[in-house]
Parts: sequence; structure tokens; C-alpha cells
Amino acid sequence: MKKGRIKTKKCLAAGLIASMLLLSGCGGESMDALVEARNIIHNDVEWSTVDVMTPVFESNIELVGYNEVSYRMDSIQIDKITEQYGAEFDKLHVDVGDVVKAGDTLISFSSKDLDKKLSEGEKKKKEALLQIEHYQKLMAIDSTLDFNTEITTLNNEIRVANLHIEEVRSTYNSLNIVAEEDGVVSFVDEVVKNGFLLVGAPMVKVISFGDYYVMDVNQENDPNMKEDTSLSVSAKEIDFKIGNQYNAKNVLSEYKVEVIPDPTSAKADSSDEADSSDEASPSDAVSGNKIYFKLVDEESQIPDRVLKLYIEMKEIKDAIYVDSKALTSYENERYVYKVMEDGSFRAVKVTVGNSVGQYVVIKEGLSEGDKVAIQE
Repeated sequence: MKKGRIKTKKCLAAGLIASMLLLSGCGGESMDALVEARNIIHNDVEWSTVDVMTPVFESNIELVGYNEVSYRMDSIQIDKITEQYGAEFDKLHVDVGDVVKAGDTLISFSSKDLDKKLSEGEKKKKEALLQIEHYQKLMAIDSTLDFNTEITTLNNEIRVANLHIEEVRSTYNSLNIVAEEDGVVSFVDEVVKNGFLLVGAPMVKVISFGDYYVMDVNQENDPNMKEDTSLSVSAKEIDFKIGNQYNAKNVLSEYKVEVIPDPTSAKADSSDEADSSDEASPSDAVSGNKIYFKLVDEESQIPDRVLKLYIEMKEIKDAIYVDSKALTSYENERYVYKVMEDGSFRAVKVTVGNSVGQYVVIKEGLSEGDKVAIQE
């Protein structure tokens, strides 16, 4: 079957070439854009059709200030705190979506040894305070009595007790897992939720982030782009204006983003203090090498770090593209098989532009919505 298809394909190509030669037989006359329509469907050849499409601009936009911190403990850390302090898992203080500040406790530990020391320190402090209060009352009743020396000694004991209490609490803080910076809890392992420690793997993750996305206009070939199904339209060809809204996505999530003024510029800072009548309108063009976006109607507390901005370039004239497998060549000219209404294929001469992956720009010869044939 494979050999039969190759032979058939050669015959079809020969037929196409013969038709072209007949049409170009008159000396000096240019070849017509349309070759005589011929029904070339053959039972031994599998054909399929593809749409002629307008280009789509795609580029990653990245959330500024994004940082993720994973909180974990290895076996050495766990063994140390259990053996040295008799500590054990006490409580998980956060859940996914919780906003935390630097220093907030995420996971706490308990230790009978430390609790005992803490209790002893607080007991000594309380006893000393009560004794001082007692001496002060006695001196108030009888002015001839003098317990200042005793009170001084007791104050020294209170200072020692405070140091002892502070040391125990400091030790507890060194055992507990606390947030290193402000952020939002993005992950909590189920094992930890069930009251157990997890060795080595992240137990809690906290992310921090800014409030806008940025796109580098000069980054034409983004290494993070995993799909190569769009025409390579330069960002500089797009008329980005402040207030314009576009679609963006990440895996299954869909977002709407809006172009905003440069938030890092002094002009943007001053505009925050301006009247609402001075706000940027969609007619304000964006200049520079970076375009900034904000999420519209944000519902999630944890936005995706990278979004894929995609724009259908319907406003670009004479810029459509087809699968490169639809093209055939003859005497340095390029042709496609255009599918006619009666089901036959007509060889149409086209002018091609750049190639991107499996797609080729068609500058002339086809219109959006046309169908062309490709051989499987």
C-alpha cells in the first residue's frame, strides 16, 4: 500500500505539472493564478482538509516578584529535636489559601522537657513578684520596716527567670517551622494534615508575588513555549494600548488580563494620586521593551506564575497560514490544492512568507476560511 501511494502521488504531481505546462505554453505570458480544475481524488490515496487560518500571537507573561519557599525537615533535624528536647509534632497552624506574615508559625512542636523548664521559670517569676508585693505592703503599713535589700534580690531572680523563659521560647521557635516572609500558603501535604511529620519532602509551601505580569517585547523565541502551533508575529507589530484586555491561560485555567502603565516608573506612581479623570484610557499607546498586565476580576488568591497570552491577529491583513504539507512546488512557484464547492481540488498559486514549525504564511492566493487538501 505504501508503494502504491507513492506512485499515485507521483502521477498526481505529473498531472499537475502537465496542466501547468499547457497553461504556460504561450511565450512570455505569465502563468494564471488558477490552474484548470481537475478532480484528483483517488481511492488509493487518503486526503484530508485543513482550514486556512489567521495568525495567533502567543507569548508568556510572568508574574513579578514570584518566590516559592518549601518548608521541610530531613531525618537529621527530626532526630536532633526528638533526642535533644524530646520534641514531637504538635499542630499544623495553616491551610492552603491562608495569608501569612513573616514569623508566623506554620508547624509547631511540643516538648515535655521544654514545657517543664518553661513552667519552672514562670513559677519562679510569679513567686518573686508575689513576694515583692508582700514586702511592699508591709512597708506601707509600717514605715520603719525596710525590705529593699530583699526586693532587690527578688528583682534579680525575676531577671534570671525572664532569661530562662526567653531561652525556652527561643528554643521552641528554633524547633517550630515559621514563615520566612509574607505570602500565601499554596500547598500542605496530606500527611501533615493528618498529624504526622514528613521526612525530606515539602510539608508546607508558601509563595509571595507582586500584583502584575510583565512581557518582554524583545523575547521573540520564548524557551518556555511548549507548543509551536502559532504564527510568529512580533509583539512590536501589535498595537498594545493601556486598558486593552486580552485572553491568557495556564493549563486549564483561563484568565482575562489588561494592559497597565509601567508600574515601575515615576509617572505610574504619580498617577495613583491623580484624579480619576486623569486615568489612562485605551487610546494610550504603550512604548518600551516591556508590556505590563494585571488580572481582571481576579478571584484566586494564588495566581499562576506564568500565563500564555494569546491574541488572534485578525487585524493583520494578508497574513494567513496553512500547514506546510499543503504546499507543492513547480518551477520555483508554490501551489496548494484548494477544495472547491463540488469536491474537486484546484491548484492555486500562492505567495508564501515565513515558516514557523509546520506552518507557512500565505501572503497571496488564499483567503481566510478556504480549505486546502493535504495528503495523509
